[in-house]
Amino acid sequence: WAAYLDTAGDGSFEEVMLQGMVIGAICAPPQEVLARTAAFVPKIDNWSVCDSFCNSMTIVSAYRGEWWEHLQSFLASQKEFEVRLSLVLLLSQFLKWDDAGRKIPRRRVITEADIMQNIAWESKKQAQNDSPEDSGNPYLEKIFPVLDRPFTQGYYAQMAAAWLTAECFVMFPAQTMRFLIKSGMDDFTYNKALSKICESRNPAPEVKARIKSMKR
Repeated sequence: WAAYLDTAGDGSFEEVMLQGMVIGAICAPPQEVLARTAAFVPKIDNWSVCDSFCNSMTIVSAYRGEWWEHLQSFLASQKEFEVRLSLVLLLSQFLKWDDAGRKIPRRRVITEADIMQNIAWESKKQAQNDSPEDSGNPYLEKIFPVLDRPFTQGYYAQMAAAWLTAECFVMFPAQTMRFLIKSGMDDFTYNKALSKICESRNPAPEVKARIKSMKR
């Protein structure tokens, strides 16, 4: 694999896709994978290669601390696919796992009661030593600040942010509703996130009605 990556070209979609798949499959120390990833990222210029690469990078879930730090430069980038790469990695390798590395299941049904606890918490303005419900995900409260900004890098970065927000809602509805109420996203990304939430089969009709009413 090392010889292939060292000599592979980047003249076709298939060639670049294959390189991403190989990086996702290699068994090497995390620093080696980080270095290979950094060299590969400039070749990504479409959502298909980006998302296939991210979904193949299961090694990230074993070294989340190192990867979280590594992704900060991509999150701060003004390049469309560097931002999309980081957001899709947060979705596939950070959002869905607990502290022990166990996969957190998506909720099959999201009811009004699931989000009302958030609204009650906001309205009571609890004391500083109180805290919202613990999600069980150590990165959830780090992901929301990443999303809490305008996304001006391009359509595919905006759609990745909307997708990640919608998945946050399906898995952690109360915490995500709290984020949406005060979100600093640009209007396009914010409204796309609401649309993606409503496209899901998981929220109950009354929840979808509430989400639709929040459109800017």
